[in-house]
Amino acid sequence: MSMEPNSEPNITPTAQQRATTVLASLWGLLSAYQFLASVLITHDVRLYLAAPAPFLAAWAALERRRWARLTLLCLSGATLALFGLAFAAFKFRIGGASFPLPLSDSLLSALAAIGPGAAGGAVKLLVAGASLAWLSSGTARSEFEIAKQKRLDLGQRMIAGFLVALWACALLFGPTSSPALLTRQQGSRTVIAHHVPVQDEPQPPHH
Repeated sequence: MSMEPNSEPNITPTAQQRATTVLASLWGLLSAYQFLASVLITHDVRLYLAAPAPFLAAWAALERRRWARLTLLCLSGATLALFGLAFAAFKFRIGGASFPLPLSDSLLSALAAIGPGAAGGAVKLLVAGASLAWLSSGTARSEFEIAKQKRLDLGQRMIAGFLVALWACALLFGPTSSPALLTRQQGSRTVIAHHVPVQDEPQPPHH
């Protein structure tokens, strides 16, 4: 009795496909971490307003949507550009004091600006650089264009542009903290101030 050969296609992902999947997954994890950290720890409204755009692009990149590749490319370039602008602003105190900050302080402040935190900003910077290098290559581009039309539709370009614009506007123009948080902080300071005992000044001895 002869055995028929296995006719199922080989669906084992290649090394190139794994690289794309890893980068897209890292964008998704960074977005989730950014959202949770901004809500629970830093209370930075900018970061949790900006988090959904990369998360949506990462999910679509895992499905090999071409507009997702374009979005991640733009997000990577924008991340590097924002880091450079933030570093220059902190280093040369643009719009602030006239004296420059030390190099290490400028670097940490710029990383925290694209964070959350300097560590999160450093990881995001590395992922952005790797994504820009890999997703702009012909190998990654061909991976997203299998059985697709040659050019992106206008709607696909508009989706990518909208997500990048939403992300950039949230980071650049969003409030750093919510009004509710500011109200709670002011209320807590008021309560503490009311409960601080006031010591009487020592009186001079009576003769």
